[in-house]
Amino acid sequence: MINDSFNSGLFTEYPTGKNLTLEMNQEESFRELTELISEVWQLRKEAMELWRSLNEYISEAPHPLILRVTRELERIGNVPRPPRTDEELKDLISSLREYVIYSRQRLESMREYMRELRLLSEMLIEVEERAQLLKTWSEVIRDLEPRAYSEAVHALNKVKRIREYTDVKNLRILLKEVSEVHNDVESCLRLCQRIYERRLNVIKEQTETAIKLYRGARRLAMVTDVTLIDGAYSRLMGIMNALENAKRKAPFVDLDLQEMEKEVRGIVTKFRDLLDSAVGGREARVLKALSTLAPQYGEKALPFHVVVMQISRASELSVNEVLLTLYSLSKKGLAPVRMRLR
Repeated sequence: MINDSFNSGLFTEYPTGKNLTLEMNQEESFRELTELISEVWQLRKEAMELWRSLNEYISEAPHPLILRVTRELERIGNVPRPPRTDEELKDLISSLREYVIYSRQRLESMREYMRELRLLSEMLIEVEERAQLLKTWSEVIRDLEPRAYSEAVHALNKVKRIREYTDVKNLRILLKEVSEVHNDVESCLRLCQRIYERRLNVIKEQTETAIKLYRGARRLAMVTDVTLIDGAYSRLMGIMNALENAKRKAPFVDLDLQEMEKEVRGIVTKFRDLLDSAVGGREARVLKALSTLAPQYGEKALPFHVVVMQISRASELSVNEVLLTLYSLSKKGLAPVRMRLR
């Protein structure tokens, strides 16, 4: 009786033979089902976190194009609901397996889309900031170089069109187009800076020429002209300071370079006229040649014969005439030429 009750009680709870194989297969199926359900839960959890992150990002997005782009993410990024089926266990596992594969692909698409979306947002912010700077630069060089101004306006119009984009399905194409606009804006900025700096340098050279002429004009000026000449010199110093300030702070300066250049040329002309009236014709021609050559070489040391030949060509005087005139001007303290003996 003990053996019968043992056999009929305990052992009947465990399958044997064919039944054991069937139940083991079911255990494997249940195990896989459990793993799939766990992964389904994890995938949906990640999807919800991504959407929450996206909603937070959208709320802080400064550009209207970003809002339109994120609507496109709703089309490609929605993770489907898990299957509901009353079919056999194997069919359920197969359905969940397909669902997991599909969800993985969708989540990866969402992650890639969000990476590109963040990149697009950063690029749009950069483009808008640089466009504002270009707008300021374009007004600065508007009268200096009309052609460059037109190019800047064209680039700014491209930035404006970006804000009005409606076709936002292909984010990579958008990234490419925004990148091209960014390059156009940067190219125009560099062009504006070159034009402005070149004009500053031209005016600076003219101002330096005027200062050198001032020294000679001051020595030869009549008492009644000294105050006028000194006033012009003070203005030249002010212009030099303004040019240095403009170089540091451009384009955020209010400076009329065309009017400034006109003023410096007027001072140069006055100083030359005063020198011409105070010295002989030959001396005036040599001084004029020197004032023209000085800005070209600055403080660079040149062989004496090179200086004489350059003055000879510029003044159309012979070498001997140049030498005699330089001697006369130097003796009067009017020739800005110094010799260094070695």
